[in-house]
Amino acid sequence: MRQTPENITAMIAELGYGGVKKAIRASYWELYRLGYNTKEMKEALSREFGTADPMIRNFIYFEFH
Repeated sequence: MRQTPENITAMIAELGYGGVKKAIRASYWELYRLGYNTKEMKEALSREFGTADPMIRNFIYFEFH
């Protein structure tokens, strides 16, 4: 598992998981516009947001089929 970066941990503390979900969705659509496939998008989001936090991991892996 990739550790959750400090900036994302701070975002969780400040905005809660709703803010993190919005950030993940925005990153997802940016990657989509750049032509990434689903597997590549999940890997890139995992690198950016980390997968140590179960809520973030589940959102990345199960929200975007």
